[in-house]
Amino acid sequence: IDLDELVITTGEAELPDLRFDFTFPAHCVQQIVDRLEEEKQPLEGRPLRDLLAQICFEEAVGRFEIAPLWRPMILPHPEPMELKSGEDFCFSALLDNCPEIEWPDFTQMEFDRPVIEIDEASIEAELEEQRLNMGEAAPTTEPMTRGDEAVGGIQLTIVQTGTLILALEEITIRVPAPGYPAFANNVPIAGLAEALEGGCAGGTIEIESIVPNTTEWSEYAGRPVVCRFDIKSTNRIQPGSIEDVVNNFGSPSEAALRQQIHLSLEARFEQEQRIHMVEVVFAQLLELIDIPVPKRAVFGYLKDIQRMHATSLAGQGIDEETIKETINSDLERHTYQADMLARRRVLTVMLGDHFKVIVGERELDEQIKFLASVQGEQVDDVRKKVVESGMIDNIGETCRQSGITGHILAVANVRDVPAAPGTGLLET
Repeated sequence: IDLDELVITTGEAELPDLRFDFTFPAHCVQQIVDRLEEEKQPLEGRPLRDLLAQICFEEAVGRFEIAPLWRPMILPHPEPMELKSGEDFCFSALLDNCPEIEWPDFTQMEFDRPVIEIDEASIEAELEEQRLNMGEAAPTTEPMTRGDEAVGGIQLTIVQTGTLILALEEITIRVPAPGYPAFANNVPIAGLAEALEGGCAGGTIEIESIVPNTTEWSEYAGRPVVCRFDIKSTNRIQPGSIEDVVNNFGSPSEAALRQQIHLSLEARFEQEQRIHMVEVVFAQLLELIDIPVPKRAVFGYLKDIQRMHATSLAGQGIDEETIKETINSDLERHTYQADMLARRRVLTVMLGDHFKVIVGERELDEQIKFLASVQGEQVDDVRKKVVESGMIDNIGETCRQSGITGHILAVANVRDVPAAPGTGLLET
């Protein structure tokens, strides 16, 4: 068909969105229908409308020289979007145009990069952790010491606002080695380790801590938080032997196992350091750069966040009415998260193009191996889970952000500093 006959006009919309009104002439629609029937691939109803809309979108992109970063959004219309024989096919939609961004001078950016020395104490602590993992747990009424586990319910509440950012009815927390933080739901809680020591079943621990810098709680990072942990029961673990650990890892000797642990800790720290620096770099970029995003994109992320939060609350046994109240009270926080996710996606796409970052099988495979090591699962099992759940795009975006961070750190002012206790780096 002659696409010049496709009528496209523009209308007002909130940038970076542009409004397009499409009129697909009836005789052009009929030409497409006839051709599909000739090719024995007839379409009608929704599939045919989708095909026509896609043709319109592609023509708009080329004709108006725009570069959308988001999927088009067909606008509501008083009448249903239908195809009627002999009538033009008309509809309106929003398409965004990639914004023009003035990049900062990356050579003037400054970052602190945490470093750590893998010494004998680090190897010994990891070996002890592995012995505890292989040990046998038994209930105890004795005050807790290193290696003991506490089972109970935990709540984290922001001091200033009373916002509940974590509520679990049952969680198991181990008393860590001296100088290491205790972890709640894989998040290090400063001060909890010291408070756990000496605790007993039936007791309650309540401390004031600081929200760590995590992706989930990034807007609360650094704020005072109250951590309440109601201890229901405690277990004392009889550690497994070093020989058990040697055999479990398939090492020929204890010396070989220690070398294996050394290499493993180095690799783990390198990956954790990379993840940490990605968060630090992108946090600074998001502060420096004004990145316009369509409201519809933010709304899409908001609905996803609310849905996941509701599912999490339902899994904790919370009733539907309370879930609705909690979701409504967290609207401001969730909207902030959604906006950050949308802006970060634009930043990732544009900086990926700017630095010509290419993500291949090797990068994806390395990230999957790291996830497997963190989750304690087989690499093939994690890979299968990632592919079947459709999370491979998320893995690719993580790899792309890592590549972008590498380019920026290569030219920025980077100062190596000792990893601070409680950061979670190499303490998992």
